[in-house]
Amino acid sequence: MATQQTLTRTAPRIKLVIADDEKYKEHLYWLGCVGNDLRNLRNDVMRECVSYLQKQIDGEPLPVNEKGKTIDYRTYAGQRRKKYDYANGTLCNWTEFLTVKTFKQYKKQILAGKANIPMFKDKSIPIYGKGSRLWVENGEFFLKPPAMNGIVFKFVNPEKNKSLAAILERVLSGEYSFDFSKIIKDDKFWYLHLSYTFGREPDPNLDPTVVCGIDLGWVVPAYCGLNEGPQR
Repeated sequence: MATQQTLTRTAPRIKLVIADDEKYKEHLYWLGCVGNDLRNLRNDVMRECVSYLQKQIDGEPLPVNEKGKTIDYRTYAGQRRKKYDYANGTLCNWTEFLTVKTFKQYKKQILAGKANIPMFKDKSIPIYGKGSRLWVENGEFFLKPPAMNGIVFKFVNPEKNKSLAAILERVLSGEYSFDFSKIIKDDKFWYLHLSYTFGREPDPNLDPTVVCGIDLGWVVPAYCGLNEGPQR
C-alpha cells in the first residue's frame, strides 16, 4: 500500500500591518532592526560555511568538539556567531539552520563553478509555523509568531484573493499545517510568505514504470517525452 505524500506549498504573499496602534512605531522599529541583524547573520553564516568548505578542499584538519568529533557546518558557524543588538537567540538559531540548508543546496553547483556563493540583501525574519497563533476575529485574520517580541500582525484584505482565503481557512481548520515561513520587508511594508504542508494520497492508477520528462526551452515553450513509444 502506497504511503501518503506530504507536499509543501507557498501561498500568495500577504500584506501585514501591526495590530497594536499604541506600539506601532516601537514594533516597526524593532522589526527593521531585527531584519538588519538577521541579514548580517545570514551573510556571516554563509561566509563561515565557505571557510569550512575551503578547509575540506585544502585537506586541513576540520574543527572538532570537546569529544574530538568533527563538527558540522552549522555548529562551526554557530561557534563564531557574534552577538546582535535586537535579534534574539531563537531567531538566530532558525536563521542559521535555514542558511546552512541553503548553502548545502548550492554546494555542488558552487564547487562546479555553476553558481555564485549566495549573499543576502533582503530583510526577512523566519517564522516557525507550529509555534505561531493564527486566528480570526470580527472577520479579520491575525497572526502572533513566536520569538517576535509579542507582536501581533493583522492581514490586509486577504479575502480579495479567493485562493489565499481558501488556504487560510484550511490552515485554521487543521487540514493544512503552518510550516516554516518568513516575513519580508518590501519597500515600506512587511509581507508574510506563508508555507504550508498537507498530505495527499498517491494516485493508484499511476504506472510507476512510465517516466515522463519535460524540457522547458527558449523556442519551444515545453517538450514532453515518455519512455514508452514514440509519443512526444
